[in-house]
Amino acid sequence: MASGYNLVGRPPVVAVNDGHARLLIRRESLDGIRSRHIGL
Repeated sequence: MASGYNLVGRPPVVAVNDGHARLLIRRESLDGIRSRHIGL
């Protein structure tokens, strides 16, 4: 459960299977954080 509390970006989500990692969700960028808030 990710949260935008205190403008902290959401972390990436990675799946690991048999020693191989796959990125499922990218880390939230600063522009992504700013776009969620009106007036920033």
